[in-house]
Amino acid sequence: MNETTFATMAAIINKAYPKDNILPDGDAMGIWYEFLKDLPDEIGLAAVRDWVANNIWPPHISDIREYAAQHALGDISDWGEAWEKVLKAISSYGSYNEPEALASLDEITRDCVKNLGFRSICLAEEDRLDFIKSQFKDLYNRKVERQLRSIKTPPRLQIGAKGHQLIGG
Repeated sequence: MNETTFATMAAIINKAYPKDNILPDGDAMGIWYEFLKDLPDEIGLAAVRDWVANNIWPPHISDIREYAAQHALGDISDWGEAWEKVLKAISSYGSYNEPEALASLDEITRDCVKNLGFRSICLAEEDRLDFIKSQFKDLYNRKVERQLRSIKTPPRLQIGAKGHQLIGG
């Protein structure tokens, strides 16, 4: 996010909640900008506008990041809807048209299917399909949660795979 977009966001917050004096000075603006600058301009503005339209109290930085995550991910399916899409792709494309079947799925669902093995799902016996479905549910929910956490947490505060704090952001 550029500083001009952030200034617009700050103005919206200050005008919508004038009694609360949320961003009273340059120091406060600097802190908020530091924690929001990684958001794309349009996502940050949409989050602030959405918050103001739906809440009578002023936002915290975490509220803006939460709303931004919702806007960035859009309408994400729950795991059951995603599983139905997998079954539809298998029905439509069969086990020999994996690239086309995977292309018909959203990114998270596609990643889960790749992790579990497209052909394994296609060729699973009925009694094994419930087990695969359960694995899909767990994997899908973890991936959605990880993506939400990634958007909600500023990059410079995210913990790397080995548990080290990442630098920059």
